[in-house]
Amino acid sequence: MTDVDLVALYFGSAPTTFPGNFVHLATSAGHEAVSFFFVLSGFILTYVYAGSTESQGFAARKGDFWWARFARLAPTFYLGLLVTLPFLLYSVFVAHSVAPSRLIASLLLAPAFLQSWWPPVVYLWNFPSWSLSVEFLFYLLFPLLASAAVLVFPRRFLILALALVVVTAYARAALFSLFLGAPNSLSDFAIYFPPLSVPQFILGIALARVFLYGPTLSQRTYKAILWLGLVAAVAMFGWQSDLPSWLTWARTETGTIGLPFGAIIFGAAGLAGSFRFLASPVMVFLGDASYSMYILHIPVSLWWKWIATKALGLSLPPLLNAAVMVALVIGLAALNQAYLEPPLRRWLLRRRARSS
Repeated sequence: MTDVDLVALYFGSAPTTFPGNFVHLATSAGHEAVSFFFVLSGFILTYVYAGSTESQGFAARKGDFWWARFARLAPTFYLGLLVTLPFLLYSVFVAHSVAPSRLIASLLLAPAFLQSWWPPVVYLWNFPSWSLSVEFLFYLLFPLLASAAVLVFPRRFLILALALVVVTAYARAALFSLFLGAPNSLSDFAIYFPPLSVPQFILGIALARVFLYGPTLSQRTYKAILWLGLVAAVAMFGWQSDLPSWLTWARTETGTIGLPFGAIIFGAAGLAGSFRFLASPVMVFLGDASYSMYILHIPVSLWWKWIATKALGLSLPPLLNAAVMVALVIGLAALNQAYLEPPLRRWLLRRRARSS
C-alpha cells in the first residue's frame, strides 16, 4: 500500500459528459468539503466562547480553552494514527514506495499536529487528519482573533472577512498557476498550508458575531440564505471545471467554497428549531460521532480492503463493497464515541483541573 493508493480510494474514472461529470465533481471533492468545517469551527467557537456582550470577545481562560480543544480531538486523532501505522511501515519497509526520510518526517510532525506545515508528508499517515493540523492553528489564534473582532462592528467585520477569503483565493490561484507542472509537493503547499485556510475560519467568526449581535432576521430570510448557500455550493462543485480562465480563482480548491458554506451555516443557525428530527437522540449521537467517522474512514477502508482481499479472498461488487465500508465506518465510529473517546476526554480534562 502506497501513499498514492490512499488518495486513490477517493477517486475513480471521471465521467466526461453531463450529468455524469457534474455528479462526479459534486460528490468527489472531499478536500474542498473540509472547508465547511473550517467555517463552522469559527462560527461554533464564537457562539460558545463569545462574551455576553458585543464588547467581550473571548470569555474563557486561554489555557483551559486550548486544553479543552486538545482533549476533544486527541483521542480519536491518535487512534487513527495508530491503526494506520502498519500501512505506513509497509509502504517504507516492504513496498519501498516511501523514502525512510519521509517516514521520519511524518513520525515527527503528525503526532504533533504539524503535518500540514510540511505538505510532502500530508498523504503518508491517515491523510484526512491533515485538517486537524489546520484546526490547531485556528485554536491557537482564536483568543486573539475573537478579541480583535470586538474592535470592528459585526457587519464591517463580516465584509472584511469576505474580502479576505476572496483575496486569499486569488493568491491560491496564483500559486496553482506558478506550480503548474511542478512536483506535487509544491502544488500541495497551496492546498494544505494552514495559514491559507485561516480566512475561512475568520469568516465563521464574523458570521457568528453578526448572528449573535446583529439584527434578528425572519425565518423566511434565514431559509432563503440557507437555500442560496446550498444551490451555490452544488453549482460550484459541479461546474468548477467549466469556469473560464479569468475565473480560475473561484474554483473550490482556492477556498471560495467557504462563501456558500458560510451562507449554509448562517441560514441553518437561524432555523435551528425547525429541524426537530436533528434533535433526536440518534441524530445527536451520530452528529457527535461524525468526527470519528471522518478520522477513521480511511483506516477502516484500508483494513477492510486488506481483510476482504488478502484474508478472505472476497471480490465484492463495487456498490456492495462501498456499503460494507460505510456500515463499518459508522459502526466503529459509534463504538469509539460510546466507549473510548468520551472517557479519554474526561480523563484529560481532569488532569487539567488537578494541575490548575
